[in-house]
Amino acid sequence: MKQTNNPTEELSKLKKEGRWPGEKNRGIGDASGCAQTQGTPTGNRRGLSLHGSGKIQSVPVYGRRIACLHHGGETAPICIDGIGPFHGSPTEGCFYPQSSNRSGMALDKQSILEATNGGYDVFKHFLGSRIQGTGKAFKSPFYDDTKAACYVYFDKRSRVYKFKGFGNAEYSGDCFFFVGKIFALACEHKQEFMHIMEIIDHELALGLESNTQKVERVIRDKGEQVIKASELPSIHDGFETAKSDLPLTTREFNPQELQFWARYSINTETLNRYYVVAVESYKGVGKSGKSYEFASTPDRPIFGYQGLRFTKLYLPFSEPRFLFSGEKTEQYVFGKEQLPIRGDILFLTGGEKDVLSLAAHGFHAISMNSETAKIPKSLMRAMSFRFKHLVLLYDVDETVLKSMKLLKQQHKSFGLKSLRIPLSGSKDQKDVSDFFAQGYSGDDLRD
Repeated sequence: MKQTNNPTEELSKLKKEGRWPGEKNRGIGDASGCAQTQGTPTGNRRGLSLHGSGKIQSVPVYGRRIACLHHGGETAPICIDGIGPFHGSPTEGCFYPQSSNRSGMALDKQSILEATNGGYDVFKHFLGSRIQGTGKAFKSPFYDDTKAACYVYFDKRSRVYKFKGFGNAEYSGDCFFFVGKIFALACEHKQEFMHIMEIIDHELALGLESNTQKVERVIRDKGEQVIKASELPSIHDGFETAKSDLPLTTREFNPQELQFWARYSINTETLNRYYVVAVESYKGVGKSGKSYEFASTPDRPIFGYQGLRFTKLYLPFSEPRFLFSGEKTEQYVFGKEQLPIRGDILFLTGGEKDVLSLAAHGFHAISMNSETAKIPKSLMRAMSFRFKHLVLLYDVDETVLKSMKLLKQQHKSFGLKSLRIPLSGSKDQKDVSDFFAQGYSGDDLRD
């Protein structure tokens, strides 16, 4: 039979020629690839559900095989070449997969562009009411724009929609670049680009991620919930620095160390989630070239905040209190990896312990290396897209309060706020960790 370009015409011919499995219920034909599962005809992406009476027959349409279910006097197409199920009337030609994974697509650049109208839907999602159509100017979401000088336009050469900021040429690119800027991720970095695509897929509910990719993401993102951090190899295994072959050794937390953290309501789950470890010993080389070693003792414990290629050591009862081990190459922002994609309030604190205690009470928080460290505008910009309110929550001593005032002025375009907690400023009443150690709750902080 000659093939047509119209599925409605094709199916009409099949019915006229008696090759459509209608009222006569012709039985099971060549429905290869259509898996048998329980239920009614709503099964999985690779086949149909056929339970009880009902028969399958396959017929050619568009040069392919449509498997059809005949049951209760009605006929419905189930899958094409083993891919289905499909819904829509067989005379309407509306055959498309019910699965959220579109015809077996994987999460990649091309599938996202196809699913988002060349990226336009991505811009519309994140820009909201700012964008009123292509070619219409609006103020930049990335920098303090006095005039509307940003556009979303269709690039005829690449056949995708792009963002252009005439106020600053740095902020110009496609939807992947745009989302990368929002979340402080780089398109040229393979893992970060994958994260950008995952964000788009999740935010726009595209359902493009394949089962394999879902498993890989869960293993990557949730692995610490399956394996204890103490059982994972140290990030320094096989890693050499110019100063030492093995700078530190770690072990499981002992009861005394867990009691230290419990003062701030920080449990092992929170410690593992933020990659905090108990350090047995640390070997290093000073600026003079002389080697030295720190060893943990019951009254002088050592903890480590593990980064990608370095560990920041925390010695709460020793001097110095902080040391870095390894190669600190990236900008230090503690807690960023654990943040949700979107949230209400993000606290910017002055220390890792503050981040941990806030997380233990249900808050989102990050910290720089110290309270006097500068907060990059790129970080503020990214966080302002993801959270409704950015709030400074530093120590209550006078030096830090002055620093907070300066930071609020520097980042006023992001609506940065500050919160002063009701503590005296004494040694054990300075920060939000002390606030919780005094017996205050998360609700007290919210009030």
